[in-house]
Amino acid sequence: GIVATVRESLLTTTSATSVLTYTPTVSGNFHIGIYFRVVTATTNITINVTWTDAGGSQTLTILSAIPEAVGSYSITDFMIDDLATDTIFIIFTSGTANHVYASASIVKG
Repeated sequence: GIVATVRESLLTTTSATSVLTYTPTVSGNFHIGIYFRVVTATTNITINVTWTDAGGSQTLTILSAIPEAVGSYSITDFMIDDLATDTIFIIFTSGTANHVYASASIVKG
């Protein structure tokens, strides 16, 4: 089931923002779901997910300063393997403050 979730977190800065974190107590597979809304005007979006697996620290860049128009966007769910006590981070960066609402979920599975 869902182990961590955030809904409609307004990005109030243009700095990288961890909108959701989760530190598992047991190593395992996790599904990551990401959704966001752009309001007011087009803005550049960067989304990174970081975690640690048996190979070491990992970063997956979902979007890299991609201009997104006003609208709602859903990212296809994907799976990672994370080690116990190593935090999973879902990080958003918006090119314009107060233009993006971020939502995300981490599901054990």
